[in-house]
Amino acid sequence: MSAPTEHAEIREAVRRYAREQLAPHAARWDRDKEFPREALKGLAAMGLYGIAIPEQRGGAGLDYTAMAIACEEISAGERRSVESHLTSCASCRATLAWRLSACRSPDRTG
Repeated sequence: MSAPTEHAEIREAVRRYAREQLAPHAARWDRDKEFPREALKGLAAMGLYGIAIPEQRGGAGLDYTAMAIACEEISAGERRSVESHLTSCASCRATLAWRLSACRSPDRTG
C-alpha cells in the first residue's frame, strides 16, 4: 500500500473515531478536566500507539506523517464539539502525543 493511500485510510478511521467517540463527550471531559482511560484504549485498539515506532520494536511501523495525521484528526474531532477544545489543554495534548509516539498500553504506566 502506498503512503498516500495509507495516510488517507488513517485519516478517515481516526476522523470517524474522533467524531463518534470523542466529540460527543469532549465538552464534559474538558469541563471535568479528565480524559478517560476508555478513550485511550479505543485509540490503542486502532493501532495508534507507537504509530511511528518500527514493528520489530512493538510499534505500528508507520511514519511521522501518519502520527501527525492521527493527532490532527483527534484535535479536529474534539473541536467539532463547538464548546470543547480538549486539545488546548496542555496535559491532554501531552498525554495524546506521548501515547501515540511511544509503545505504551493504556493499562500500563511508565
